[in-house]
Amino acid sequence: MRRKEFEISEIKEIQEILDICEYGILSLVDLSNKPYSVPINFFYYDKNIYFHSAKNGKKVDIIRENPIACFVAVKPYSFLPSYFKNEKIACFAGQAYTSVYCEGKITEIKDNTKKCEYLNILMKKYQPEGGYDPIEVEDVNYTKSVENVILFQLKTSYISAKFKFDQHRSKDNNLDLISKLKNRGTMTDLETAKMIEKFSINKNHL
Repeated sequence: MRRKEFEISEIKEIQEILDICEYGILSLVDLSNKPYSVPINFFYYDKNIYFHSAKNGKKVDIIRENPIACFVAVKPYSFLPSYFKNEKIACFAGQAYTSVYCEGKITEIKDNTKKCEYLNILMKKYQPEGGYDPIEVEDVNYTKSVENVILFQLKTSYISAKFKFDQHRSKDNNLDLISKLKNRGTMTDLETAKMIEKFSINKNHL
C-alpha cells in the first residue's frame, strides 16, 4: 500500500470490519481472460472468506475453470465536504471509509456437516437475533437445501486493510474536523468522528 499511514494490519480490526460489511465484491477471470465481478454475502473466519452459491451460474462456471480470485469489502463512513477543510478549494473533499482486500484460491466445501457449520456462521452474521432452527444434516427440513447449495472458501494468500480517517493531517485539523462532523450530527457522522479519534488522534498524537 502506497500510503502506509492508512494501512491496518491488526487481525482484530480486520475481523471487526468484515463482520459489519454486509456484502463484498468477488472478482474472477475466465479462460478467455475476461474479468467478471459479482457482489456476494460472505463471512470471514480463520483468515479466509466463505460464501455460498446456487449450483449453476456464471460465477460457478468461472470458479471451476479458474479458482484464482480477489475480493474487496468496503464500509463507507462520512463524505467529508471540501469546505470542512478549505472554503475555496474543491480538492479537499474526500470520503472516510474502511476497506479490506484479499487474494487467494477458491475451493468448494463438499462435506455436508462442514457446510452446515459454515452456513450457520453465515446466518449468525446476517440474522443474529435467531428466529430459525439451526442448519443440521439430520434435519429433513434442510436436506434438499444443503444438497442444492455450494459453500465456497476463498483461502487467502494475501490480505490488506485500508482505514482512511485523515491520519495524514495534524491533530488540530482533525479536532476541527471532528467538531464539524458532530455539529452536522448524522449517525454516520458520529461514527466517523469516533473513528477519526481512534485512528487519527489517539494513534498518531499520543
